[in-house]
Amino acid sequence: MARTRIIANMPSPAAPTLDDLISRAGPITAERGLQYFAEGLVSNLDIRADSARAQVRGSTRYQVELRGLGEQFDFSCTCPHAIQGNLCKHVVAVGLAWLDALEPERAEAAIDPDQELRTWLNQQPQSVLADLLFDIAMRDDALQRSLRLKLDLGKRSDDPTDNAEAWYQAIDEATEVEDFLDWRQASSFAADLGELADALEQLLTPERAALLIELSEYAIPRVEYALQQIDDSSGELGEVLDRLNQLHLQACALAKPDPIALAERLFDLEMNASFDSFYDSALHYRNVLGNTGLQHFQTLALAEWSQLPRLTAKDQRSNLDSKRSCITRIMATLAKLSGDLEALVAIKARDLSAAYRYLNIAELYQEAGATDMALHWAEQGLAAFPHRTDNRLRDFLAQQYLHCGRTEQALQLTWLQFDEAPSLSSYQKLLGLAQRLHCAPEQRLRALARLASVPGDRSLLLANARSLRLEIALWEEDFEAAWLVSQQGDCPEALLQQLALRLESPRPIDAIGLYRRMLEPIIQQTNNQAYQRAINLIRRMGELMRAQQLDSAFAAELLRLHQRYKAKRNFIKLLDNLLRG
Repeated sequence: MARTRIIANMPSPAAPTLDDLISRAGPITAERGLQYFAEGLVSNLDIRADSARAQVRGSTRYQVELRGLGEQFDFSCTCPHAIQGNLCKHVVAVGLAWLDALEPERAEAAIDPDQELRTWLNQQPQSVLADLLFDIAMRDDALQRSLRLKLDLGKRSDDPTDNAEAWYQAIDEATEVEDFLDWRQASSFAADLGELADALEQLLTPERAALLIELSEYAIPRVEYALQQIDDSSGELGEVLDRLNQLHLQACALAKPDPIALAERLFDLEMNASFDSFYDSALHYRNVLGNTGLQHFQTLALAEWSQLPRLTAKDQRSNLDSKRSCITRIMATLAKLSGDLEALVAIKARDLSAAYRYLNIAELYQEAGATDMALHWAEQGLAAFPHRTDNRLRDFLAQQYLHCGRTEQALQLTWLQFDEAPSLSSYQKLLGLAQRLHCAPEQRLRALARLASVPGDRSLLLANARSLRLEIALWEEDFEAAWLVSQQGDCPEALLQQLALRLESPRPIDAIGLYRRMLEPIIQQTNNQAYQRAINLIRRMGELMRAQQLDSAFAAELLRLHQRYKAKRNFIKLLDNLLRG
């Protein structure tokens, strides 16, 4: 692990306990987080009075923050799983690193190396520091760019005239990107852009707002282009871009530019934006554009819109058709501004190449209270896409059927989803509807019978059905059924481990048997991460066996593993460390 930084003289930290982490994360996620921590994948740990920040190396580097509030601790992580609101393995790993760093002997010995360096720098003469900074800047492109930007902006502050050329030079300097910047470099880049935005904001006066409009329209596309070469997972660069957009809007409100010319520029900027800049400009700039500008904007949009062909279920639309997406959004915004529902529907109906597009129209009518039209469009979508249609459309239509008393059709649509793609989520959806219709027991038996009816000669389908049956049993907390299913053949490691954890208290011997069964497939994967998972299972198995007074049996198990896998040196090394511990 890279160095740990602990702020000196801080109050007693409020780090979550190990039990807090496990209870919030669940056993499987907690186990994976432990593996990440044990393998040293947590770096740059920065501990404050009531929080900890760090990076965790996974498929990429993720930024993690924990804010300690006891068992109700808050967290954030840049991985996709955490962005959806889930506590991930990266958060667990950082929590464990936090706890580890706060052991008394470590906390007492920890110093703040940043403060130590700052103190030394404060003692140096200015000329020495200037030479040192110049030498570093000559070797560090990012620092050199940052310093040159400060120089350019300094010239601007010393120049009482509105010399646009100097501003353009500063913008070029701030937005120049030669190579890809990772998330660590992105922060300093965003800080430089923030300084540029601060300087531009000084132009937000009635006398200089016209210049600010010109400069921001130049800067925003350059920032968007830079974003394509930067890992902005922290969102700092996006925040600066939003700020530049706001400055442009505020400057337009002050300068009151010609509405026809502004409409043309806004339409061009929105059609060619790489990110969210100038999206829905007709909505945001409507007061600045006025009726004249808005009508001209609409004329430009209609000319572009008229070139689009209609798409039906027979057509395949490319997801990369950004121009079509952009003009469709523009036309939808204009229709919303007019308050004309039928105009908005007509725009949506220009592209019916996917089932969910019918759903979009049905939802518009539903929101407007036109339930008959909502049902009509949903049924039209189902008719246009009868095979493996979008389940969101089926769910919407099922709800409509429930409201109008067509319960059998609602149930049939939900059954189609389970039949086409059996999964825990489709099973839960089916049972949820069946409970509303007061027929849950018979529908449950029917679904489980469907899983049990997979032909025995189709091994892959049988294994999938068995895994799903185990997953359902665990969700229903029917551990006897889960145990029986687990004995019928191979099951995923994560499900077996979840079952073993549930059986530890009521049936420890069965839990031990499951852990033992899981070991060989894991060890055979022949990689260090798998070996660490195996060691964690062995440790867990040992705790259970000792609790059952099976110490000698556990010792014999360790000897058997040592003999059987002695050729796997990395595994044996971990096993020996476990024995010594």
